[in-house]
Amino acid sequence: MPVDFLTPEQERRYGRMIEEPTPEQLARYFWLDDRDHHLVTQHRGSHNQLGFAIQLGTVRFLGTFLTDPTDVPISVVRYVASQLQMANTRVFERYRGSESRWDHTAEIRKAYGYRDFPDQPHHFEFVRWLYHHAWLTAERPSVLFDLATARCVEKKVLLPGVTILARLIAQIRDRVATRLWRLLAQVPNYSERNRLEQLLTAKVSSRQTELDHLRRPPTNLTAKGMLEGLERLAVVRSYGGTTWDLSHIPVGRLHTLARFAAAARAQAISRMSLERQLATLVAFANVFAITAQDDLLELFDRLMTELLAKTQQEGKRARLRTIRDLDAAARQLREACVILLNDQTPDAKLRATIFARVSAEVLTDSIQTIDALTRRPEENVYFTQLFSHYNGIRRFLPQMFRMIHFEANSSAKPVLDAWRFLRDYEGAKKIPWTQAPVTGMTTSWQQVVYDENDQIQQRAYTFWVLIRIHEALRHHDIFVIRVSDTMTKAQLLPGTGLGSSASTSLRTLDRTIDAGAGSPRTREKLNTAYQQTAERCLRIQMSVWRTFRGEPVVLTALDKLEEPPSLQTLRSQIQSLLPRIDLPELLLEVNTWTGFADALPT
Repeated sequence: MPVDFLTPEQERRYGRMIEEPTPEQLARYFWLDDRDHHLVTQHRGSHNQLGFAIQLGTVRFLGTFLTDPTDVPISVVRYVASQLQMANTRVFERYRGSESRWDHTAEIRKAYGYRDFPDQPHHFEFVRWLYHHAWLTAERPSVLFDLATARCVEKKVLLPGVTILARLIAQIRDRVATRLWRLLAQVPNYSERNRLEQLLTAKVSSRQTELDHLRRPPTNLTAKGMLEGLERLAVVRSYGGTTWDLSHIPVGRLHTLARFAAAARAQAISRMSLERQLATLVAFANVFAITAQDDLLELFDRLMTELLAKTQQEGKRARLRTIRDLDAAARQLREACVILLNDQTPDAKLRATIFARVSAEVLTDSIQTIDALTRRPEENVYFTQLFSHYNGIRRFLPQMFRMIHFEANSSAKPVLDAWRFLRDYEGAKKIPWTQAPVTGMTTSWQQVVYDENDQIQQRAYTFWVLIRIHEALRHHDIFVIRVSDTMTKAQLLPGTGLGSSASTSLRTLDRTIDAGAGSPRTREKLNTAYQQTAERCLRIQMSVWRTFRGEPVVLTALDKLEEPPSLQTLRSQIQSLLPRIDLPELLLEVNTWTGFADALPT
């Protein structure tokens, strides 16, 4: 149980004032309201009044009383003294040796409800909150330490010793980890456990384990790379990760274990205890079933982008190679057009004059050459070069139909229908092509998809569907439902049953499932804060009007502060790094995570 996770800076700052408090912190923790002023004035002597007020602000700010109550920055002393209208702050030095400072701490604790760390039932509530937070978030122990410190300050619990809190956090993290390993190890059945354990067995031929092979994503932008990605996805799914019910396990904990399995050596995992080893492999099988699918879709996106770019380059090179033939054919047609446009040429002798200069055979060949080498203005794809890659696409497309199941929003339903038609046609070739969806097909694509007999060409139709799927994936109009998305939707949307994870989260946040239950308390706090603010504003206004012998004081606006060049440079650098996306794209992206659009009224 390691407890040396704290940095020297954390240990040095714990329960101490190392730096000067900011003006906001002074106003929040060291401002004295009417109740504070009443308690302060109950003590005799300026040094006792100032010391009591500073100890009160200190325990609010730090969550504990200082061993030496005078060990505070001078700005704190001046800020509190100004509220007590004390011009001489040196009287505070007398408070260091005053015996009454111990009585003041007890009085503050009683008057403001501060409790010791071991006091029950508050200690149990704190431990439960810390346990649930560690269970849900999988945060580092140093982060938990800072959160626990802030929790004690918020709940008016006096901070314990730094070692006591560090040991408690370490114990709770160990309990959480043990529970996580036990629950995950119970998920797979006997045969699945044996298969998972084989992930750590090295092959004699390659001296690599199956785990090493599966955690490497495919990078080859070819049909062979897509086949490797599909095979990887099929192997990862065969371990059963997509069929397990892990809704009672926080997603963050699963991803933390999976990241460890993806980075650690297989020998290190094999040396773990059996329960921890199984839990790590279960998390890997579950998370990487999603990761392998995402890697495959990313590879498909890069492959289609590379294919279209390569097609453009091949088309441009082909046009450059045939430019001389195109020029020659155009020159022949020019000769015919010059004669045609000459008004002095009689209409009766027009054809004879043209054929005398350019023969009918040459004109026919020129027209055929121009038809072959030129493109329509609306065409943005070099179809001839694109269709030459059909055999490579066919190598992985049937398996992709079986492995990837797309969903779509309402705008992309026609694209999804076309994809599903190709998938169904792959499984049953008896489906007639007359039923193929063609909604959204442009004129340029229609001219290559349909032949002279108005029949759909499979090669052209397949590429039209693939390009539209690629575009829809990029715009998030088409997406893949994952296991984690289903769990998130079940946890977020109403009427789906939150289960035990909701109660755990609500306890961590100190909230109830009924939103109206906390409304009266919130209204009361807001009303109290408003009344206190109004009283302070009135007191400030009266003090301003009494200043300068009763003469009214005009409050002018603050002078504008010029931004330094470094701030302007930083702002421009940050703006250049931020992605530029439209609001609809952002909403669609969030919809792919949560599926909130399905819960909206139609």
